Amino acid sequence: MSLSLEWRHRIMAWRQELTQHFIQPLGMIALEAAFTKDQYQAADALTSLAFNPILPGDTWGAKWEYGWFRSALTLPTAASGQMIALMMDVGGEAAVYVDGEYAGAFDKEHKYILITDAGQPGRSYDILLEA
Repeated sequence: MSLSLEWRHRIMAWRQELTQHFIQPLGMIALEAAFTKDQYQAADALTSLAFNPILPGDTWGAKWEYGWFRSALTLPTAASGQMIALMMDVGGEAAVYVDGEYAGAFDKEHKYILITDAGQPGRSYDILLEA
């Protein structure tokens, strides 16, 4: 069965559009963590808590304990002009701050946070999560 010119154009447009919806990992992000049973505002947590490196798979979280996680993200050359999203799992729901501003939350319905819709290589972002 041959396709009409109209259908060929439609299919080519969809093939082109689909490439805009794939996720390509740019790398892993090293995290530091601090744990407390006290409540903090984001800025206060950064200055008051002692952060230490944490590895994927490390367990944390006593009853009523908050986990604060921080990192810095610098975009590589491959990020040029690309939509950049942060995808993390710290073992539960987490409020996310990017460059000191609330950016959203990770939970069972929200798996990523949009960082920028046009990445600039070398641009850095400070990431903070409260879980």
